[in-house]
Formats: sequence, structure tokens, C-alpha cells
Amino acid sequence: MNMADLGFFQYDVFISYRHRPLDDAVAVKAFHTLESYKMPKALARQGYAGVARVFRDTEELAVSGILSDTIQRALHTTRTLLVICSPDTPQSEWVDREVATFIELGRADHIFALLIGGDADTSFPKSLKKVPDIDDRTLDVRADGQKQVLANLPGGLLPVIAQCAGCTAAALQTADRLRRTARSTLRYGLGTVGVVLVVAIAGWLWMLAGEYRQQAVNQQATTMDLIETLTYDLPTSLAEVPGTYGIVSTLLAENVGQINTILEMATNPDTVQREKAINLRRLADTYAVLGNHTTAVASAEESADLFRALYQRLNTSAALADYTESLSALGNTLSAGGDYQQAEACFEEAVTLQATIACESDTAQTNLGRYYHNRATNLVQTGATREAVEMELESVHIYEALMTKGVTSVRANLLIALQNIGSSYNRLGEYTLAIGYLQQALEITRQQYEANPSRFTLGQVADSTALMAYNYYRSGQLDQANQYYEETIAHREYLAEDKENQTAQADLAAVYGNYGVRLNTFEDYDAAREYFEKALAIYRQQAAAGTPAAMATYARACYNIAENELDAGRLDDARAYYNTCLEVYGQVAEGLGDYHNSQYLARRAYYKIVFTQDFEDALADAQAAIDLMSDTTVINLVYAYALMYNDRYDESMAVFHTLIDRGESDRQNIREDFRTLRALGLEHPTMADVEALL
Repeated sequence: MNMADLGFFQYDVFISYRHRPLDDAVAVKAFHTLESYKMPKALARQGYAGVARVFRDTEELAVSGILSDTIQRALHTTRTLLVICSPDTPQSEWVDREVATFIELGRADHIFALLIGGDADTSFPKSLKKVPDIDDRTLDVRADGQKQVLANLPGGLLPVIAQCAGCTAAALQTADRLRRTARSTLRYGLGTVGVVLVVAIAGWLWMLAGEYRQQAVNQQATTMDLIETLTYDLPTSLAEVPGTYGIVSTLLAENVGQINTILEMATNPDTVQREKAINLRRLADTYAVLGNHTTAVASAEESADLFRALYQRLNTSAALADYTESLSALGNTLSAGGDYQQAEACFEEAVTLQATIACESDTAQTNLGRYYHNRATNLVQTGATREAVEMELESVHIYEALMTKGVTSVRANLLIALQNIGSSYNRLGEYTLAIGYLQQALEITRQQYEANPSRFTLGQVADSTALMAYNYYRSGQLDQANQYYEETIAHREYLAEDKENQTAQADLAAVYGNYGVRLNTFEDYDAAREYFEKALAIYRQQAAAGTPAAMATYARACYNIAENELDAGRLDDARAYYNTCLEVYGQVAEGLGDYHNSQYLARRAYYKIVFTQDFEDALADAQAAIDLMSDTTVINLVYAYALMYNDRYDESMAVFHTLIDRGESDRQNIREDFRTLRALGLEHPTMADVEALL
């Protein structure tokens, strides 16, 4: 009994051919084509695995007339025989013996003839001519010249692959045709990007899907393969091309409509419903990038509702994982628009539910880490900075444990968590801790960009350098800060060339604003104003959408210019920018939560100190701000000044001591503010005692 009798096959395909130049070239190409072929996802999902291993004899057989032991073993343990046939083939006794052996093994119906020249009469060895129905398994790749013969091989070999996989040749040819058509169309579309062209391409692909929908039920998997192409491949590729987010939103919205049509005739509606929910989630992300917050929230909520319904119906871990992902995505969308309280509810539920399945896989653990991170990012916006650090440390522990197990795919998640912790410690004035985390993050981002240069990985580098710059500035290490600011600005200006990408625009504005603060520190007020105004122009355009978060950011940008103009002695300009800041911020601050409300109250208190000298009202505002948020530097500074001008010496000195102990950045802020206050005629005896501590 041989190994094949026991059900053991070592090879999927044995390539039999005569060693001649064209035959050799075809054998080599066939070998690599068969072993490297990846089954279309539509068939792979059904369990069809394709070709795993191919045997190709690289030497001419000996003159003995006996097949070698190696050849005999290979033939006995091979499922399918592929005979390369040319006019030279019939002269090879060894090819004929290999065919005869395969027939003797009872596998004549697993023999294929690959015709590369001549015809069946002139190119088939005699044993091959005896194989029943061989005409049905003759693969014709003949052409004028070797180059074209080789080009015909990938399509010509599909019936061999189908037999090895166990599916029909027709099913594989259909799925392969769709995949090749979609890929070539996407390449063409991305090379000549335009709204009309890309949407037309998508429409043509959907028409192709319609053709498959009208075929047998078993073609619906092929239709779903196309849905994935339109949901993932094209939008993801387009996102790397500046100015195409509008195209992506159009494409994804069209997908939702087409999927509704497929749902009416689908044999597995849950699968199609899931694709619809995924499309809506991606559509929400795209609308958010475009600055269309209301539509983004609506799409994200509809996606979450669909995933919730699927989980309630299926009650599986996979369905729960989809639902928690949709909750986290909805939380991100809400948070981006300033709805931090609703976002917190989404993140809390996502973390709680994901924790119940986190032990099931590395992927589930990774997702739990991401949800902790997303929750931490939102908590920072509410002012709960220390709670945010606790959440982010949970994600770091998860990612580090996975990295120890060899799950290197979480490296990107780890770096974002490290950035967030560093940024949070920066807010808290704990600069040494911040630098430690940020340096780890920067090292990872640079490695990732070198390994995979793209707009996304460059953005991650810019995130890290921006945080390093700001932290060095806050800690008083100005030379290092300047170095990182220059690098960050170069990266952000390049990424912001995509004017449609509002996220990139906001990132550029943020670094302009921070660099303006740095220039202000060096008393270069004109240059600082130039950068502040660059930032303000971007924020003004984004605030026009009317979202509370964008309006708050615009208001704070006005405050930066007001502070700069005050330092420069341009009081009329300073007053005008302060008034704009307070007018806009006052409309949205309370609704955005404690953090923004406290920031608004502190700025209003400072305005009353500087411009109206209404010190009692200023202290009331500063006290309200400190009651809401006691850790923030700007609030403590204003509170200390309000106490000082109300002649509450001991209390003001206690706050000044706390600020001075935090580090050089806060000490420098006090020096600069005292200089400005004196220039305005607001000298106070307490200043001398504070300066003695500086």
C-alpha cells in the first residue's frame, strides 16, 4: 500500500515536461504561478485553499529507462499531473512514462494537458492520447512567441488550481476575473484621480456585481467580495491621495444603497447587513474628516444600531466584537464634535463589554486596549486628566503584554498610548515623566515611517515631534523645543496640502499656535502674531461649521493673539481679540463640560483684571474655574493674580509656590505676566516677594 492509498499527498501538482528552452520557461513560470496563487476571498471564505506544493523535476532523466525513486515517490504522492505539451514532447520517453504511471495509479481524471505549441496530434505523448476526456482538460496557452505564452499562463492554469482546491473551474474563473478587473480598474482610477472618473469606475464595478447577482446563489459570495473591494480597497487607497475624501464619501454612500438592493435577494442577510454597518462606519469617519459632524454622527449611530441588532440576534463573540467596535467609533465621532458626555457613555460601554471577551484572542485584547485609549483621549477633553492617564496605562499594559508574546502588530497602538500619556503628564506639569513616554513614542514612529513611508505614518511622526516640541518648551528647554517645532511644521505643512482633510488642517493650526507661543516667549511678538494668525485663519474656517468643539478652539486661538498683543503693548488689538474670544467661548463652554467651562471662566477673570480692574468679580470667576479644574496651569495663574489683587496675600503666595515648584515653564509664565501687568500700571507689592522665589 502506498502513501496515496492512505490518503496522504505530498504534492498538489506534478509538472511533467521535456527539457527544451520554451518548455523549461513554461515549467518554471507554471511552478511559481501555481504555488503563489492566492484564492479570491469569496472562495477562501468557503474553505477552498488552492495549491500548496508543486513538484518540478529539474534534471533530465537517466538513460536507464527507469524512473528514479524520487520521481516515483513524487508521482505516487501527487493529486494532479500537469503535462506541458509542445512538438518536442512526444520524443520524450520519460514524459510518456510519467503519464502512464499516473494512469496506472487510477488518476487519469486528474491529468491536464498544457498545450504550448503544435496541436494534440503533434504534441501529445502516446499515453496522454489514451486518457479519456483529455480534450476537456486541455489548457490552450499557445501564442506567437515565448513572452505571450508565458503571459497566458495565469489564466490558463485556473482549472488546475480549481481541481486542487475542490471548487468548480467556472466559480474560480468568475471570482478571479472580478478580482483582476477590480484591481486593474482601481490602479487606473488612482492614476487619474477625479470625482467623475472614480465614481464612474465604482458604478461600473457595481454593474458587474449586478451581473453576478443575477447568477446562481453560489455567486453571491463573489458579489460580497466586490462589496469588500468597494468598502475597503478603493476608499483606503484614495485616502492616501490628497483631495479625494469627497470622492470616498460619495463612493461609500453609493455602497450603502447598493447593499440595500443586495439585502433583498441575499441568502445570508446577516453577512450583507454587517457590510452595510461597516460602510456606514467608514462613511462616518469620512464625514468627520470633511468636517460634516452632524452627518458623521448620524452615520455612526445607524452603524451602531445595526451592529447592536446583529449581536442581539446572533449572540456570538464575533457579533459582540463588532458591536463594541461600533460603540467606540461612535464615541470618537461624538468626541470630535465636543459631545464628551455622550462619548464617555459609549466608551464606557465598549470597554465593559469588550472585557468579557478579551481573553478569547490577541485581537480581542488589542481592541480592549484601543477602547481604553479612546476613552482616555475623551477624558482629557473633559479635564479628567489623571483618570485619563489611568485608562491609558491600562492600554499600555495590554500592548506590552502582547508585544512580549510576539504580537508586533500592536506597536502602532502602543505608540499612540505613549503619546497620550506623555501629553497628559505635560498638562499636569510633570515634564520629566512626559519626556520619558514621548521619547519612547517618537522612536517607534520613526521606525514605522522608515519601514512603511506613507501620509499616515508621517502624520504619526509629526504627532510625536509636536508633543516633544511642546513639552520641551513647557519645561524651559527652548533649543530642543525649536528643533522639534521646525521638523513638525515641515511635516504638517506637507500633510495639509490636502485642503479637504480638515484633520490635517487642524493639526497644522495647532503647531502654528504652539510655535507662536514659543516666539512670544522670546519676545518676538511680530513673528508670533504671524503664526497665531495662520492658525486663526484655519480655525475660523472650521468654526464656521458651528460645532461647539471647533468654536471653542477658535476662541482659544483668539486668546493667544490677545495675549501676544497685550505683551507687545498693542492694547486696542488685544482688547478686540479678548472680546471675540469671550463672545465665542461663552456660547459653547458650559455645554462642553468642566474643562472648557473652567478655561472660559479663567480667561474672563483675566480680562477683568487687565482691562476693567474689577478684581472682586475676577476672583469670583477664578474661584469658579479652580473649583471645576484645579490642575491646569493657566487657571492657577489667573487664580493667583486674582487673589493677589484682592490682597489675599497668604492664599496667593500658596498658589505661587505650587506653580514655581512645577518647573521653569511656569516660572517663566509668571515673569512674563508680571512684566505685562506692570506695563499696564498694575504693580502690586506681592510681586516682589514672588520674584524673590523665582
